[in-house]
Amino acid sequence: MACWRVAGAPGGVGEVYFNHGRYAIDVLAAAVGAPVGSSKSDGTGQGVYDGFYGENTTGIDPSEVFIFSTSGTGTRERFDQLQGSFKDAIIKAAKEYKDKTGSKVRVTSAFRSQADQDLLYQRWIDAGGGPDKPKAGGIITPAKNSNHSQGIAIDSSEGAQINRTIDLAKYGLLWGGIWSRPDPVHIQLKNSP
Repeated sequence: MACWRVAGAPGGVGEVYFNHGRYAIDVLAAAVGAPVGSSKSDGTGQGVYDGFYGENTTGIDPSEVFIFSTSGTGTRERFDQLQGSFKDAIIKAAKEYKDKTGSKVRVTSAFRSQADQDLLYQRWIDAGGGPDKPKAGGIITPAKNSNHSQGIAIDSSEGAQINRTIDLAKYGLLWGGIWSRPDPVHIQLKNSP
């Protein structure tokens, strides 16, 4: 961590130390949606995770168009950790959905750390999931590496309804219900793996 020494800084006598490097990295990375590497507690006793903290530039309060879970990976805290361009796209899509239906979008999962993804995958295996059983324990074949871990996907119980109601592609989004192994709750950036 680089600290800079500034002599004669306003409000003080002598040398004042500032952590310019870390501040600049955090602020600039958040503005473009890149990982900032800040660890936070997830409030579930599951440890810490790193997020993306992309800025919401839509001017729309996410609480006006989403219903967040009270625990797990569908909380507002986890939503706020999504990558900036994806966050803006999904907020705009949710606003259009609410304008057309009068209903908010329920978020069941947003940002998931790799540790979260590993736990989800293991729960699926433990419930009997495998090549011949894509859905087990209420979980649809979780990827070992997920776009949730990249901050560019959410799950919503209204995924299929959203896809029928609005044109997700208009926002650069893709619904997982069209895949060869459908994931009807999943919405992600269209041009992602």
